[in-house]
Amino acid sequence: MLRVNQRLDKLSAMHGDFTARGMLLRGYASKQNISLFLKPSAVGLGGEGEEDEEDGPVEGDDVLAHVILAQARGMWVYFSTGILFLFREVRNYPRDIETLATFIGEPELHNMALECIATQMHTSTKDLPCITSKISVFSSAVATFYAPSDPSGKNGMRRERIRSTPSWRGRERRHDCTLVVTDDSQPGMMGMNVVRVLLFFSFDYNGVEYPCAVVEWFQTVGLDDVMGLWVVRPDFTEGKRDKSVLHLDSFLRGAHLIPRYGTQKLPLDFHFSYSLDAFRTYYVNKYIDHHANEIIF
Repeated sequence: MLRVNQRLDKLSAMHGDFTARGMLLRGYASKQNISLFLKPSAVGLGGEGEEDEEDGPVEGDDVLAHVILAQARGMWVYFSTGILFLFREVRNYPRDIETLATFIGEPELHNMALECIATQMHTSTKDLPCITSKISVFSSAVATFYAPSDPSGKNGMRRERIRSTPSWRGRERRHDCTLVVTDDSQPGMMGMNVVRVLLFFSFDYNGVEYPCAVVEWFQTVGLDDVMGLWVVRPDFTEGKRDKSVLHLDSFLRGAHLIPRYGTQKLPLDFHFSYSLDAFRTYYVNKYIDHHANEIIF
């Protein structure tokens, strides 16, 4: 029975791999031609308690190049570079970008958003008018990616939730870290950076929807030869954390950072919610799952 199960797992992984290579794809879909193959329940769309769902396999048909728009009110799905993003809208945030900037304490939010648009349009911010559309803020996103080596659906698809909220489960704030692609011609961490998500939001600009995130940057220090892990540190300019607004087409998946504790003991009253603010350097954990190990190294 164990041998049968092993062979079934290998066949499932092979099927997912062939699908990823386009050998079994049953059709072609682009942003202009979207086919509906994935059920809403497969990615946690709708229903109470969706916010508390954790990582896990995704069942459904081939989704390598397919997207389904959310059926539930207040949610939205964006597909980019093989990743499916799902949002849950938060209602108690200002809908104007200038008011939102004051509300979250980011006075440069409008300028950073314009810089993001300019990057997408390959132009200068001087040529862009102000953002006047309503802003939608979201507390989390779900990334769905091809990871047949980890517990996944029959086609090798797996999902994970990336959270950014001032109060998670009614208690401390939570701002997860993610990997963003900065140079897709370089392998592993040489072409990626770690950022911390401070806010998910979207807006309309000249008829185009821009799903974005306000992020804090981490600078890659190098590879620790002893631990075999990449080391990053918070990025500062003139004593202030480097922040920017990124379009979600650069996001890859979540990242897990481990503080480099040093020789001093932590205070007894140290709270875990300060972990991403209290240390100078961090390890990028490649052991959280097979997919992270494969793409980081």
